[in-house]
Amino acid sequence: MYLGELIALPVPYEAGIDDGLFVNGPAGHAEAWERLQRQNPRLLLFEYDEIPRGRVLFDKAKARYVVYLDRTLFNRTTQQAVLSAFALPEAQTVFRTDLHYTTRRQDLDRLFDDG
Repeated sequence: MYLGELIALPVPYEAGIDDGLFVNGPAGHAEAWERLQRQNPRLLLFEYDEIPRGRVLFDKAKARYVVYLDRTLFNRTTQQAVLSAFALPEAQTVFRTDLHYTTRRQDLDRLFDDG
């Protein structure tokens, strides 16, 4: 979400990468961010890890979508926007936070601390 707007790159299930357990979008966040910046020049001022983000996966074993979000996005408004943008069935979708999607500087420092 940026200024209250969900910025998303939905990928059809068939275009996802199937690793046997999950179906995931084909682009990493850095690659996707470059595409989003081309579409939204106002985003050129930011790196991808400065804007709260997430990822949608399909868990094949449980036949459900798993949406990982920055904890700042973990609210009903964002969840509804994600369900709508990705055309996800609410009954088959779970939302989770994950440290990999954080924008909090202290969490990032801890995540990438070499010591």
